Amino acid sequence: MAVAKGSACSMETGAEEKDSRTVVVTLVDAITDKYCSGPEEFFNPEVLPVFQVIKEHSPKSKPGASPVEERKNITVDDKGISESGPVEKLSSMCPKLTSLHMINNLIKDWEAIFAIISSMPLLENLNLTLNRTLSGAASPTLPLPCPHDSLVCLQLSCTGVPFKTVVTSLPVLPNLSELHLSCNQYTDSDILQALDGEREDGRLVHHKVSKLYFVENQLSQWFSVECIGALFPNLLSLILNSNPLQKILHSSGSGSSLFRVLESINLNDSQLDSWDEVERLGAYPRLRHVSLLRLPFYQNMTMKESRFAAIARLPLVSYLNKSVISGEERQDAERWFLREYKDHSNPPDAYRRLLEKHGHLQPLVQVSLEAPRVANMTFTYEGIERPDEAIEVDIMQTTRQFRRWIGRRILVPPSKLRVYYNDDEGSKIYGGEELRIESKALYTYRMKDGDKIEVYIKQ
Repeated sequence: MAVAKGSACSMETGAEEKDSRTVVVTLVDAITDKYCSGPEEFFNPEVLPVFQVIKEHSPKSKPGASPVEERKNITVDDKGISESGPVEKLSSMCPKLTSLHMINNLIKDWEAIFAIISSMPLLENLNLTLNRTLSGAASPTLPLPCPHDSLVCLQLSCTGVPFKTVVTSLPVLPNLSELHLSCNQYTDSDILQALDGEREDGRLVHHKVSKLYFVENQLSQWFSVECIGALFPNLLSLILNSNPLQKILHSSGSGSSLFRVLESINLNDSQLDSWDEVERLGAYPRLRHVSLLRLPFYQNMTMKESRFAAIARLPLVSYLNKSVISGEERQDAERWFLREYKDHSNPPDAYRRLLEKHGHLQPLVQVSLEAPRVANMTFTYEGIERPDEAIEVDIMQTTRQFRRWIGRRILVPPSKLRVYYNDDEGSKIYGGEELRIESKALYTYRMKDGDKIEVYIKQ
């Protein structure tokens, strides 16, 4: 390929100018590139006639208006966006926008975030997930911008944005109700440093936030969780799964004063180390939805046992692991719990409460409900000289496996076999039942000891 002649200096300058153009991508640029470009033509007269590739357009707008003027949702992920661009232009482009997704871009400070939301008066949801350049964002400079009343959901997961800068910025968003801060590696010290000296005077308390995603951070102390409860006193839902929390230890009086309206908590994959921690969740009076999957002390329990144990310990909870607890299941769980701990010298607190409710229970009769896996049946043959024989059959296998097994045993291809099942009662009235459905398991025919298998060889 031929290269245009020119001085090295001029070539370097051109490269620098190109780099400067590509490094700074604004939100205005990204929206224009994706939604506002016209049709592009591709023409090769030797191959095909002219055709057009039409880029995605916004809903129909008035002549001369922005092509995205009527849009309520815009997605500009992975575009390298680092700035908002001219606020006036952004405002005129998207006057009706309610949801903006900017995943995996390069937004790096709160000033850029405020510029974006201030230019979109109807914006309700802003998704900045994976904007990792926010990890160095400093607290916004004072005075803060005017409040933005419409934003109700802000997603800052996987950004590393400092927790202190988040809580000091939230006064700009007085109606924010849902906040995503997952996978940001927040530690206990991050929470304490953010609130140190400021929590008591109420400057950092945010009453409207009702749902907080705090998944896969590094909280290990319940006191940090209580600080979050003080910061967001009206939380209804708190998603804390995959934090290394080991204990639920209420500070003095906190059990009744914090999380007083909390309805749902997710502690899946945490490091809670005993059932005592689960019982302490009962301190939150409105808690009705609890998720407690994959906890360390479940190791020696079946799924049913761990579920029953949690239900028995949490009398007010109505959903466990997103599954409703019926009245019948609660009764079964509580009665199981009483039998499980009746011989313990120091039973859990829940045992005494349930003993008052149900009284002493008689031990259950030990009855095996496990279905038999084999049946001893008599085999008869027609079309081949072979005596009748009694054989123990694995009735967990399918009809196809059974026919192949018979074929190998008598050295006849399965395609030449017709196999009938006869029980002691039904066969006398209806005759034998041919085993035709190859995927059907033998036990579904209710095969049992003493039944018969008739094998016919096709000629």
